Amino acid sequence: MTNDESAILPVRIGTAVAIIATLVAALTQPISPADVDGVWWFGAGLVASISGVLGLVFLHRRAQR
Repeated sequence: MTNDESAILPVRIGTAVAIIATLVAALTQPISPADVDGVWWFGAGLVASISGVLGLVFLHRRAQR
């Protein structure tokens, strides 16, 4: 098993946690800057979710080689 293959499960778990946390926060907290002062959590959650998905795509492609 290569390093890329062994990294897939932790990246999947982290990405799932990031997506779930972003969805829960988006449903329970305001996401509009006009509603509250500072909505950094939503941006941080989106960055974590998007980078996790892109990381999974990268790792799957490398593992298939």
